[in-house]
Amino acid sequence: MTTDTLPKPEKRKPLTRVQFATLILAQDGRCGCGCGKKLQADRIIDEHLVALDFLGSNALDNRSLWDRDCSKAKTARDLSAAAKGKRIRGETGTGPKKAIPSRGFGRLPEGRDPKRWQSAGFNKSLRRKMNGKIEKVEL
Repeated sequence: MTTDTLPKPEKRKPLTRVQFATLILAQDGRCGCGCGKKLQADRIIDEHLVALDFLGSNALDNRSLWDRDCSKAKTARDLSAAAKGKRIRGETGTGPKKAIPSRGFGRLPEGRDPKRWQSAGFNKSLRRKMNGKIEKVEL
């Protein structure tokens, strides 16, 4: 399957108040992950059972209300697979490559004195022996 024929996931749509109330009543005010935790108003997250990146839908039967802690665990499991789907569909890493600027080895910057940038080298009239002593060499 080429990237031209791969389907794109739906955009996420927020729940309406009626849909939210329907889900709360259907779940008896409990977390949708199955842990049985009672949902608190400030800790409710709307989760897609089949993530949109996995071609799930925004339909009410694919949505559930979860506690924030349970939602974090599910999202962590889904992230790597969602990133792989984006790479396969060509949504990431397809932009132009940025050229790495180089100083240009062998060239001097504009307006620089070549003698200042030239290496002083080393004194060829001296030699270090393996025992560490330095001796003069006849050239």
